[in-house]
Amino acid sequence: MLEIIHPRKIETITEFWHEFTYGDDRSEGFLFQVDKDGNIVTKYDEARKNYELCKTGCVDGRIVIDEGVREEHRYVSYPAEGRCVCGQTVVLDGDVECDCGRWYNSAGQELVHPSLWEEDY
Repeated sequence: MLEIIHPRKIETITEFWHEFTYGDDRSEGFLFQVDKDGNIVTKYDEARKNYELCKTGCVDGRIVIDEGVREEHRYVSYPAEGRCVCGQTVVLDGDVECDCGRWYNSAGQELVHPSLWEEDY
């Protein structure tokens, strides 16, 4: 088994989205990413213009309903890294081969060469 030098890490990313729907068709509308204070997060001027229009309650002559800001969480997983007995760093994102030819699984356990793995039929 190789030495784990960086354990697997899971990061929680929180995003805020401001939703507006058309009054005559609630299945259509706009969704803007905002910060926790409700300020739009974008580098595009057109998106900013649309956001400001939505806040007026009318876009292109159609009534727009402010559905509010919702908070969403997503999770990102970063694989562990280990140091092989040869000294190389190995990213453990599945069954991986070190540059020296040794194989490891995602837990850092050394495996025999894949040519010796059996298939279930």
